[in-house]
Amino acid sequence: MKSKLTTMVKAAIGLTALAGSQVAQAQQCVDQDDLAEAVVYLVPVLGASFKAKCGPSLSSGGFVADGLDTMIARFEPLQAGAFPAALRVLAVFASRDESAQEMLALTQGLPPEALQPLVDALIAGEFNKSIKLSDCANIERGVSLLAPLPPENVGGLVSFLMDVSGDKNPAVCAYRPAP
Repeated sequence: MKSKLTTMVKAAIGLTALAGSQVAQAQQCVDQDDLAEAVVYLVPVLGASFKAKCGPSLSSGGFVADGLDTMIARFEPLQAGAFPAALRVLAVFASRDESAQEMLALTQGLPPEALQPLVDALIAGEFNKSIKLSDCANIERGVSLLAPLPPENVGGLVSFLMDVSGDKNPAVCAYRPAP
C-alpha cells in the first residue's frame, strides 16, 4: 500500500506545477495540517475514481455500492476550503521534481480556481492507473473503516499515519498544535 500512496503522490507532482509559483516554495517537509486538509479535499476525487475502477468488480451489497457516495457527499462541501492546502502539499512534492518545476513556469499566474478541474482530472487518472483490481476489496474495506469518521478526523488520521510511517519522500513536518 505504501508504494501505491507514493505513486499517487508522485503523480500529483505534475499537478502541483499547475498551482503557480505562489505555492511552490521549496520546503523540506509537508505540514501536517495542510496534509490533513489535502486528504479532505481528495476524498471525493479519489472516491469517484475508485468507484469507477473497482465498483464493477466488487459486491453489489458492499460499501462501494451502498456507502461510498454518502461518504463522498460529506466531504464535498469542504473541498473548496481545502483546495489551497492541497496545492501547498502538492507544491512540496513539486519542489523536489525538476520536470514539475519546469511546468510551474508555464502556469505561473493562473488562478487556483482555474486549476482545480485540471488537478482533479490528473489526480483521478493517476490514482485509477495505480489501482490493481486484485486490491479493490482491501481498499474498499479500508475506506469503509474510515467512513464513519468526520472528514476532519479522516484527514488528521491519514496525516498522523504518514508522519509515523517514516516515509521521507518528502517527510511530514513535526506536528505543532494550533495555539
